[in-house]
Amino acid sequence: MKILSLRLSNLASISGEQYIDFESEPLANAGLIAITGKTGAGKSTLLDAMCLALFDQIPRLQGATGQLTDANGQNISLKDAKHILRRGCVMGFAEVEFLALDQKRYKARWELSRARKKVDGKFKLDRSVICLEDGRAMTQKLSDCTPCVQQLIGLSFEQFTRAILLAQSEVGAFLKAKDQDRADLLEYLTNSSIFSLVSQCAFEKTKVFKQELEKFQDYIGHIELLSPEESSHLKNKQAELEHRIKEQQQHIKQLDHATQWYAYHNQLNTQKNIYIQEQATLELQQISINNKKQYLLDLEQFASVRHHIEGIQTAQEKQKQLQQQLKQQSETFQQAEHHFQQQQQHYAAIEKKYIQQEQMLTQLQPVLEQGFVLDATREQLLNHYQNKYIEQQQLEQQKQREQQQLIQQQQKMSELTQQFDIIQHAQQHLKDFILLAEEPRANLEKIKQLQHLWQILEDANCTDFTTFEQQTQTLVQQVEQLTSQYGSLDALTQKNQSQQQAQYQTQKNLQQLEYTLKNLDTKIQLEEKQQETITTLQQHQHQLKQQEQAIQQHEIDFKHAEQALLKTQHLLAEQQLLHADHIQQLRSQLKPDQACMVCGSIQHPFITHAQLLEDALSVLHTQQEQPYIAAKEKAFQQWQHSQIQHAKTHSEITHLAAQNTQLQSSIETLKQDIQQDLIKLNLTHLTLTTAQLKQKCQQHYDELALEQKNLEQSQAHLQQQQELFKTRQQQLVQQQHLAVTMSQFKQLQADLFKLLEISQQHVWLEKPHQAMQQACHAIESLSQSKQQLQQLKAQIEQQQQQVQLKQQQYQSLQQQLTYVSHDTEQIKNQGLEIAEKLKQLIGQHSDETFKTTAQWHQYLQNQLKQSKQQLKDEQQQLVESQKNYQEQKNAVDSTHQHIKMWQEQEKNHLDALAIWQQQHPHFHAEHIKRCLAHSIEDTPKLRQDIQQFEQQQITLNTHIKQISVQIQQHLKEQPEYLEANISVQTKQHLSTLASLQEHNNSIRSRLIANTQAQEQQQQYLTQINDLQQQVNRWGKISELIGSKEGTKFQRIAQEHHLDILVEYANQQLAPLSQRYELKRIDHSLGLAIIDHDMNSEVRPVLSLSGGETFLVSLALALAIANMASGAMKLESLFIDEGFGTLDPTSLHIVMDALDRLQSQGRKVILISHVQEMHERIPVQIQVRAIGSGASQIHIVG
Repeated sequence: MKILSLRLSNLASISGEQYIDFESEPLANAGLIAITGKTGAGKSTLLDAMCLALFDQIPRLQGATGQLTDANGQNISLKDAKHILRRGCVMGFAEVEFLALDQKRYKARWELSRARKKVDGKFKLDRSVICLEDGRAMTQKLSDCTPCVQQLIGLSFEQFTRAILLAQSEVGAFLKAKDQDRADLLEYLTNSSIFSLVSQCAFEKTKVFKQELEKFQDYIGHIELLSPEESSHLKNKQAELEHRIKEQQQHIKQLDHATQWYAYHNQLNTQKNIYIQEQATLELQQISINNKKQYLLDLEQFASVRHHIEGIQTAQEKQKQLQQQLKQQSETFQQAEHHFQQQQQHYAAIEKKYIQQEQMLTQLQPVLEQGFVLDATREQLLNHYQNKYIEQQQLEQQKQREQQQLIQQQQKMSELTQQFDIIQHAQQHLKDFILLAEEPRANLEKIKQLQHLWQILEDANCTDFTTFEQQTQTLVQQVEQLTSQYGSLDALTQKNQSQQQAQYQTQKNLQQLEYTLKNLDTKIQLEEKQQETITTLQQHQHQLKQQEQAIQQHEIDFKHAEQALLKTQHLLAEQQLLHADHIQQLRSQLKPDQACMVCGSIQHPFITHAQLLEDALSVLHTQQEQPYIAAKEKAFQQWQHSQIQHAKTHSEITHLAAQNTQLQSSIETLKQDIQQDLIKLNLTHLTLTTAQLKQKCQQHYDELALEQKNLEQSQAHLQQQQELFKTRQQQLVQQQHLAVTMSQFKQLQADLFKLLEISQQHVWLEKPHQAMQQACHAIESLSQSKQQLQQLKAQIEQQQQQVQLKQQQYQSLQQQLTYVSHDTEQIKNQGLEIAEKLKQLIGQHSDETFKTTAQWHQYLQNQLKQSKQQLKDEQQQLVESQKNYQEQKNAVDSTHQHIKMWQEQEKNHLDALAIWQQQHPHFHAEHIKRCLAHSIEDTPKLRQDIQQFEQQQITLNTHIKQISVQIQQHLKEQPEYLEANISVQTKQHLSTLASLQEHNNSIRSRLIANTQAQEQQQQYLTQINDLQQQVNRWGKISELIGSKEGTKFQRIAQEHHLDILVEYANQQLAPLSQRYELKRIDHSLGLAIIDHDMNSEVRPVLSLSGGETFLVSLALALAIANMASGAMKLESLFIDEGFGTLDPTSLHIVMDALDRLQSQGRKVILISHVQEMHERIPVQIQVRAIGSGASQIHIVG
């Protein structure tokens, strides 16, 4: 991945559009580039713009909290990138061109604008990613841009800020951090937080399974079971009761059988009486049935003549319809006959007209041939006329063009003559420079060289030669005075460095004392926190005792609720006697429409609505049992909740005790660190309290700060003298260079004065800059005018020749046009004579007017075709009219025949009806009308009613005989019980049975409850076994890597990552410094340094000097970048580091290291305020402040 260019506009301090091209000189071949500028000028804004274009994020705003109100009244979060838009601007953008993993060039753009281009308009964000190779847009919407960039460069935002943008402050924190802090930083840098989550997950899993195991172990302790002796006794008692129940059920069954016998006997007698009543009803209907039989016989006789009567009625209706139809057809036939006669007459007239036109065309054939000859001759003359006319037009146009060209050439020759005179006149004003113009190139080169020397002298403000010599003498005296006061410049520099060493030592003591004050503040805070923890611990211990009492009370409530539920279930079991076996058996014997053996009713609701009764009974039992179940569950939940609260409070007490221990350990550690720091500072006040010790340290800190201030003032004075000494020496060297330049200027000026007039020499001495420009202009003007005069003279001679040639061509065209005009007029007259002859010829034989014979002949042909087509159409209409006439005639004849046919059918039906009436004289007119009204379809129903009545008579007689036989047979099985005593005996046996079943159900409920308790106990044991296996499994995992905060597995994983990071860092450190090598301290996340110059001595990283620390930090930074980037090649590296804290020696080491870093193939861009670095790095991107908080970018190299 490589950054190719950066373009931004109106972002923070950067005003207007600015462009940085890393592929153009001087940035293209520079391996080390410095971004320089004043504080707040906008150096870091360049890096912000790069991140905005790629990821829509700003690194230094990450983690910011709070909101600010924008000019449009909208609240915007502090970490929102919209804050970067420059105040008062309506649009800003950032654009980055980069080389992606596929070696193609892409452009990412981030643009922020305001609505309606007003400063208080709402923000509108736009982003895009474009492939510059083919111009293809890679994204369609804003949310696609960041994933697209990540895919193209292979880096996320976090990886980009570690691999491309490096901040030394983060790496310095990594070196000085404690083990846990270093683990957290390494986890962030390597993006490996998964190991902490795995450690926490293992700890939480173990904790959850242990809690579940304890809960089920507590459940199983509350299950109560019967002893084997109690269980055996209850089973024997249950068997004895079931035997007695069966005896009672047998007696009840016999009584039920007797009840059923008496009920069936009563049912048979009742049914016999019903049949006898139905038989009497049928005898009353016998007279009506006999009348129906006679009517059915008459209908059967009338059926033979029914069709004749219906045929007569049909024939009469058909004749009436055909008479009406015949009347309409006769009228239509008369109209068709009249139309056919008219068509015949019209066809004859058109046929006669066609024959006349055909004869006329034959007679005019000779006249047409004569006209065709005249047409051909006229057509030839017309073509010849058109050709001549076109030739005449072309000649006239060519004549006009030649005339215009002749006028233009004459005007051009006049203009050239005027230009020639003007140039000659202008040369007279420059006659003083004619000698210089004889050798223009050589003299121009001398004047330009003279101008360059004068510009150097003018820039140095040394145009006054006398003043220049006085200034040079003054500089020599000042340098001699500084040399006598301080010796050489190197001696003054050495004295300044010694002063800096003393200032550095004081600063170091101040930092150490400041660190000690922070530790004292931390110790005071920890002591206060420890006191709060002890108070909270005491409160929780008191709360734990109250929760233990609540657990006991909730356990008692749960046992009471459980006993109440068991008692309710026992009562409900006793109520289930209604579903005893013998009652179910009696209900199964019930049949529809048969009397019940118990109550004698023929309606059996327990059979027809059995399912509804079962559902209602089940719902009733559930409703009675549900409140006790809910009370038990509520008591159990309260008991369980109190146990959970007790466990939670106990856990918090354990945590607070551990926290108190940890705080005490931290306080002791801080105390030891403070004592060691005080020994280093030669401050021993062990008998003082923490607050008093803090006060003493603060006083010492103020004293050191005052000393540091005095040292800084002294240092500033020495630095000022050093800068003055260095400046004066540099100025003296510049004056010597200017003296050489001044000598060269005088020599060139003397050479040019030899070619100038006296008046021009005075001008040169008074105004040399103006005179040199005037001379250059005069030489160039004279040289150009000389060439122009030669060119104009040649052009004038050429133009004269062209004017003469044009005049000859114009005269030749005038003669040709005269000849062509005469020929055109002759052809036109001949054509008019032929047209007049043709008009007279056509007028003798036609009243119409035609231009040509062909038009006349076409007119005659069209008339003949129209007549022929008209004749054909009339012939077709005649055929259609004839066809219609014949159809109407046939329709009238057909109707006459149909009328005759129906008349014959009516006569036949009347004859047959008269014969039948003679054979059946009792069928008078009314009787026939009644029979005719009765439809044939109703006859089978009448016959079926008669047959059904006769069948009912037979069936009733049969049923009466059968039921009499059944009564005689049923009396043979009469029981020994009397019907009056059955009800009393049944109640006695049912009472005894209910008592026995109640006792039996009670025993059965106890046995079922014992079986359920055994199954529940076995289920709990199985779950406890499974949970114990999970506890053992997760316990081993948690013992290896688990911890509540996730630090155990994190530490193991980050030790491995630190080894990899150290290996990468040593590879980067080797070319920077052969003396040192990084090493991880065993069984920790600490870092140490191997000093090869000290016989491979291992010592802490804090013992390194400033420059050495930066080398190690830079190696670590590059190693982190390598880990973040993986296997890809990163060709750009931006380092935003404050180098101002380094002393000159360390800075020299760092610059040498950065120079060697370029050999690794990376373009390194640094941001720094240090002047020495600016002098060492020739290629710079300068961010210059132009006032009003605005800056612009300039490339220097």
